Formats: sequence, structure tokens, C-alpha cells
Amino acid sequence: MDKEKTKLRDRIKSAIRYLNDHPVLLIVFFSYCLTFITESLGRHSCWKALVFEFTKPFMFLCNMSIFALTLSIALLSKKRTYWICTISLVWLGLGIANFVMLFSRITPFNAMDFQLMPSVLPILPTYLGWGGVIAAGAVILAAIIFVIVIWFKVKKIKVNYTKAAVTILVCAIITTAFVGGGALTGAIPAHFSSLPRAYDAHGFSLCFSISIFDRGVSKPRGYDNKIDDVVEFVKGDDTDGFTQPEKTPNIIFVQLESFYDLKLLSGFEFSEDPTPVFTNLRNTCTSGILTVPSIGAGTANTEFEILTGLSMQYLGSAEYPYRTFLQTQTCESVPFILKNYGYTSHAIHNYKGNFYDRHKAFSTLGFDTFTSREYMDLLGENYAGWEQDAVLVKSVMDSLKATEGPDFIQCITVQGHGKYPIVSYPGEKHERIKPTSLPNGANKHAFTYFANQLYATDKFIADLIDAVNEIKEETVIVFYGDHIPNIGFEENWIPKGMTLYDTEYVIWRTDGKYDEGKNCTAYQLYSEIFSSLDIEGGIVTKLHQKRDQLSKSKYDDYLHCLQYDIVENNGKESYDGKLPFKATDLKMGVIDVTVTDVYTFGEHIYVKGTGFTQASQIYVNGSHEETEYIDDNTLILSGVKLENGDKIKISQIADFLSPPLSTTDNFVYNEEADE
Repeated sequence: MDKEKTKLRDRIKSAIRYLNDHPVLLIVFFSYCLTFITESLGRHSCWKALVFEFTKPFMFLCNMSIFALTLSIALLSKKRTYWICTISLVWLGLGIANFVMLFSRITPFNAMDFQLMPSVLPILPTYLGWGGVIAAGAVILAAIIFVIVIWFKVKKIKVNYTKAAVTILVCAIITTAFVGGGALTGAIPAHFSSLPRAYDAHGFSLCFSISIFDRGVSKPRGYDNKIDDVVEFVKGDDTDGFTQPEKTPNIIFVQLESFYDLKLLSGFEFSEDPTPVFTNLRNTCTSGILTVPSIGAGTANTEFEILTGLSMQYLGSAEYPYRTFLQTQTCESVPFILKNYGYTSHAIHNYKGNFYDRHKAFSTLGFDTFTSREYMDLLGENYAGWEQDAVLVKSVMDSLKATEGPDFIQCITVQGHGKYPIVSYPGEKHERIKPTSLPNGANKHAFTYFANQLYATDKFIADLIDAVNEIKEETVIVFYGDHIPNIGFEENWIPKGMTLYDTEYVIWRTDGKYDEGKNCTAYQLYSEIFSSLDIEGGIVTKLHQKRDQLSKSKYDDYLHCLQYDIVENNGKESYDGKLPFKATDLKMGVIDVTVTDVYTFGEHIYVKGTGFTQASQIYVNGSHEETEYIDDNTLILSGVKLENGDKIKISQIADFLSPPLSTTDNFVYNEEADE
């Protein structure tokens, strides 16, 4: 037995020496291993990776060539083995990240996730649990230690720079041939409309690499000759751009997180209807199917299409506009259009204000105020850690009451968000809605939990309608789902005529004027509402409103041209020289957060003011101090003794990893006034 072990060990050492003596073979070997391992991780199956290898050999080799190109750079170093190991470790880390993420979302890991990291880090415990977070940290630390150790262990070798350069050049040519050839033949599409399907069809390293560079809007073929025709068609004989409608009702868009009528699914039955209010609205109001750009995640991208009329299909495959061009650039949007009609625009969301950088993007989208959870008197979180949607009713009503004129409100719910429990959870047996029949593959615990979150959100819909009815202001409310839930939906569950990209919308109006709704995309929905209200303004809006005059292909081509001009050309052709929209000075919350008094009473220091919430934190002379929330007018300051002239301010904190969302002016402490 010992002799056999010795022989095996000698053979392994001999193979390693042979590969070291033949670096090209070493790179090929590592490239194959990395391709097979990352595909196995991404597909959660070694068998599926083998199927990919033998049924799509071209794509498998394409992914191998990308690994080989990155590994070949190591040939230029005297510590070749070190760099091959390190580069391989980086790729394995990306593959493992993809493996883990696909347990909690449908969208594979991509380069955009690095930009989203500041928003994602605070919610990692929700998905991984603290044990998972600690384990992930331990793995990363172990990898760093390994990289440091092998730096000192690996011996230097003599480098043949000519051979190394030739090998790198050959790898680059092969990679270019595979990727370029795939693009020319259509094997690799110019744009991935669905990242999950793209990763499955084309492989991890290729799709991840494309996600690094695929940003913005590509220039449409023949754009220079087409754009004038597009603008002429859209504008027509219109010279003033805006016509004042007879009425300007309040307009409220309510984006319902993961909202879906489970009764539509094949094989699902429940003890009672999880969404009776929405069902009634569908049957009595304007309604239709809404095609959204995301599956199981990507709330902000549905939001982007709804607000701008621009399509994600012309942007980067993994792009989040809130984190890319909308950081600094404006574009036509519902708030900017409605400003011309006297509207004030408010955004409301019962989650962190800095998530997806909404606190920045809502300014470039033209909103006047943004009320995030840091500016709400919270009701409490559900099992998954998300705030109840019922809290939004007060925020919507506060926004409507804050101004005299008409209001536009974008209200975004969160209660139905995953991660959904796949085992029994506390309170499950006391849940109101019970699944009585489920198809194979549907997790009972997950659907029990989700159905009851839907029921709570459905009640919020009813409460919001009741509250709006009470104020006697003419109002239009649009309720729509942002995407299907990440709960393991299978295509054979979906009703005929719908896809995994389809949700629903309903339009409720105080005046009761309803028509038969059209099925439409998220980027077309607002133009439908505007048409019903005789609101026109906006070149993108007009294109959508006149789309019936065009063939589907020409309409898509025109929208692509307009979107390129807006995003990449600053609206030079569409808006007579440049975009006319100016970013707003976004106010966080509609109720001012102020400090009116600071005094000592007994053993405590009381800070009095307005607009305080559980997110309010006290700073004394710029230093954060322990803060206790009492009510919206009272905070208690602990662990500090104030001195005359100390400067006290209140900041609304989303998380301590990020800057405050807003901060009050300094209140100067007066010791004599306190006494």
C-alpha cells in the first residue's frame, strides 16, 4: 500500500514538473480546471457543467480562452507560479461568489455588484445569516494569508520574455477570434436581455467579462442619418411642447415589491385569496399585463423604466442606471415632465435611502423630496427583516398634504422582499393564509410566508385607497408589481400568455373613469396614464404615445436612437442642443428635522425638536453620541456632559458605513438657559 502511495506521489510530482517545464500546457490545464469549476459552481451541478462542455464546446472553449489570456500574463513574472495561483484564486473567488449569490437571487454575480457593494453589505446578514457572513470573512482572510505565504514560498525562475510575449499574443488572438467570431455569427449576442439565461447559455467568465465593459447605450446603426427623422416624427407640428389639461389630479405610482397574484399560477391553491383587494381592482378598474426588465431582483431597474420611459434593453447587460449615468446626469422623467404642469414630485420607500443610491439618483430624476425609512415612524419588521408596508400610508398622506398644488408620488414597497424561508419559521402555524395545494418544486414554507406578506401588502393597498378617498382630492393611483419573487418560479407554473418577465398593473381613480387597459412594458406605462389625463410633454413620452403609427421594429429603432442621444449625446439632437433638465436640490423627508431645545432633566439630557425617528442620531461638536429615541419630538442624549457653547446636531443615519442622509443645523447649547 505504501509503495502504491509513493508511486502516485512521484507521478503527481513528475506531472507538476512537466507542466512547469511547459508553461503553455500549464496555462491550458489551469484554464480547463477554472472553466469546469466555475461552470459547476454557477450551475450548482458538476453534471450540468459537463453537459455545457459537450453540448456547447465552442462556448466552453471561449470561456477557457478568457481564463488562458488572464493567466498568460503571469509568464512575464519571475514568480510565475505565484501569479498563476493568485489569478486562479481571484477567478475562483468570483465563481464562489456567484455560487453563493444564486441561492438568494436569480441574477448571477457580475461586475456591477462591486458598485452595489456599499448598498449590499448592510443586508448580507439577511441573506447569509451572521454565521454565513463570518464564514465568508474567514474564507477571504484565509485566501489573503495563503497569497501572502506563497509569495515567500515560491522560488524565482528565469523568464524568457520573448516566449512569454508570444504566448500572451497568441492567447489574445485566440480569445479575440472566439469572442469576435461568436459576435459576428450571432453565437454571442450584442446585448444580454436576461443575465440568468446568458450565463447559462454562454458561460461564467465570458458573461462576467462582458459585464465589466458593457455600459451605456451603444450607437445605433445608421444613427447619424436616422436621428433627424426620429425627432421630426416625434415632434411633428408641435411647437410649444406642452398643452395644459383641464384637470391635474394627484398621480401616485405604487411599486409593489415582488407582488404577484398567486392564484394565476398553475397548481396553486390557498385557504383564501392572498390578494383580494388587488383581485377586485383588476376586475373593476383599468388593468393589464406589465412586462418588466428583471426577474426575481432588479427593483431599481423596473423603477428606472417606469420613471423615464427608457428601456434597459439598450443599456449595459448588468447595468443599474442609478449607479452609473444617473449619478451625475439628468434625463427626461415623469417628475421633470410634470413640473411643467405645476406638480411637486415625492419619492417614498420604506427601506434605506442610500440603497441603489436612490438619494442621489432621485435628484437627477427631478424629485423634490425623498422620504425613506429613516424619516418614518416605523411599525416593525417581518421575519425576513423588512419593514411593514402599512407604514407607507402616513408618508404618502404627509406628502400629499405638504403642498397646495398637485403631487406626483413614486411609492416603493419592500415587505414582500426575499429571502423567503425554506424551513419552518416562527409563527408559521399561526399564519392566516395556508397553501392547500402546491405543485412539485414549490416549497411549502416559502409560499406560506410569501402569501401572507402579499396579504399584508394587499391590505396596505386598501388602506391607501381609503386614506386618499378621505382627503377629497382628485387622484390616480397606479399599482404594479416590480418583478416576480425569487421563490423558485418555474415557467410551467406561469399562465398562458405570460412570461417570467410579466407582472400586472391596475389603475384606480377617484373619478371612476376606467377604460380597457393595454398590455405594455414598464417603460410605456406612464405614457398610457399621461394619455388618459391629456398630458403630453416630453419627447420620449410622445414617441410612446405615437407608437401605434410605427411598426414594432421601427418603434424599437426610434427609441434606441432617442436613448443613445439622451444618455451618450446629452440630448444634443433631441432637445435642440442639450438636455434641458436640471438636477433638483433633493430634500430628504417632507417633515423638517430640527432641534429646538436642549435641556437637562434629572439624570438625562433631552433634545427636543421635530421630525425625529429611530434613525436620528445626536452629534456633539461633530462626535457621535449615544442616542435614545423617545418620540418624533424627543431624543435622550447619554454618556456626555454638555458645556456652554457645545454644538449639537441631528443626523439621519441609514447605516454607519455611509454618510448621513441629512443633518440639521447646529444648535448651540446655552448652560444658563438650561439652568
